[in-house]
Amino acid sequence: MNLELVDIWKSRTARNLFSFTSHNKEVDLKSKIDELSIILKGAVLRNERLMQLMPSGTTEKDLNDLGNDEVMKLRKKCTYLSAAYHLAVKEYGWTRSQAYNNPSGVSWGDICYRVTKDVNRFYLEEDWITARSLQRWNQSFRVLKLVLPKFPPKIRTSPPFLINNLNESAMIASWVRSNLDNFEVHDLIRYIHVELIGRMAKYNILLRNDIISLEVDAEDDKEKKNLDHAIKKNPNILRKCDVQNEQREVLKENGLDSICTSTVYKWMSHLGFKNKPFEKSFRTDVLNSTGRRMISDNVSIDG
Repeated sequence: MNLELVDIWKSRTARNLFSFTSHNKEVDLKSKIDELSIILKGAVLRNERLMQLMPSGTTEKDLNDLGNDEVMKLRKKCTYLSAAYHLAVKEYGWTRSQAYNNPSGVSWGDICYRVTKDVNRFYLEEDWITARSLQRWNQSFRVLKLVLPKFPPKIRTSPPFLINNLNESAMIASWVRSNLDNFEVHDLIRYIHVELIGRMAKYNILLRNDIISLEVDAEDDKEKKNLDHAIKKNPNILRKCDVQNEQREVLKENGLDSICTSTVYKWMSHLGFKNKPFEKSFRTDVLNSTGRRMISDNVSIDG
């Protein structure tokens, strides 16, 4: 008995891959994917196309509020997804193992591999992504057909410490990104207390003692070095003062009594990180002591 495979674009395999369920059987899936590839390609350069792939009602102001870095990350997703969908329209089909030695095309995995190899050439090496990352991007995109399903919390809902201390907020985000593989929340709390709050307290003490001026910009790299130099040069003044009490005052100024685990996780959520339960897989990840793994939207573990 000879069995003939249906066209892959009419199969459940393709509908599941691109999230067109059995309720959409009348949809010409191949044409839909071709249309999406054109929209995605347009979104790389045009705001109106990009807004089609964002929550309903998105405006130019929303894009501006999102920030240039975040918009560029969305355009990057569009670049890879557009290329993958375009290649799928041309070459996606049953493979040799699926079609009893009568293949009609290549697998989605092979398409993702070829696209990442091709498109990565247009980015710096540190910005390259893997075929696995592209597959994850498709998984997050395919259901709602949005590269940004929802906007991050508005700045007015952000914790006061993050709003009032942008430089320290960036330093927290940088620390987390550099410690993703062996993240421990207690290490981050220690870093915030000792390196950030401690430094802010010493700055206030030196300011009161006229060692530095109010005009010192703690976010300017050159002046940061000057501040660090002033801290090292005046240990006697700092020793005479109650630095710990000054740290408590810094916390109070930012609406805090202390910094605990829940506070830190809340801050990290506002800085673009997610705390996900560990799930068994064939891949080994380094976990923190709670059996959870911190991931960042900014590095492409989740996209």
